Order: sequence, then C-alpha cells, then structure tokens
Amino acid sequence: MSITEDHIEKIYIKFREAQADYFSRGYRLPKNFKNHFNNKFKEQNKKKLIKITGFFLTKWQNIDPYLYFRCGFDLFGKNFSFVLAILSNNPLIGLFK
Repeated sequence: MSITEDHIEKIYIKFREAQADYFSRGYRLPKNFKNHFNNKFKEQNKKKLIKITGFFLTKWQNIDPYLYFRCGFDLFGKNFSFVLAILSNNPLIGLFK
C-alpha cells in the first residue's frame, strides 16, 4: 500500500489529539495540511512522519495510532515526538504485543 498525503494527515491528527489530551489543552490544525507539511515541517520530522505512517499501514496496522501516541506521551512526557516514536528499541511496541 502506498502512503498518501491523506494517510500522513490522519496520523498527524492522531498525534496532535494525543498531545492535546496529554497536556489537557486544545489544538489547532493547519487549514492546508499539504502546504504546512511541505513548507513548515523540518526535513527530519517529514521523514519520520512518513515512516511511522508506513508502519501504521503495514506492520502496526492492528495498533490504534491515538493509543500508541498517548502511551508515548504518558511514558516520555513533553519529550515525545515522531523521532522518538519510531526508535528500533521502542518500548511502546512491547505494550501492544
């Protein structure tokens, strides 16, 4: 399955929802995600978001992205990010086995 911008946007929204719930605050989404993704994201974050989207579409397809991100925030707090979310020694995956 190929990764589309729609898939990437859905995963980004789940990340922002989990982040907002962890910090007990609201969140805003960009009006034009494609423009925001291409012009505002750091290159490292783009690559990691694309990679984690691919994981959720393939080998992690039975894992709810919101719950995954929420667990990440519960474990790592404000330091949790896309970069930390896909580490090879990721302790979060053990929670979902």
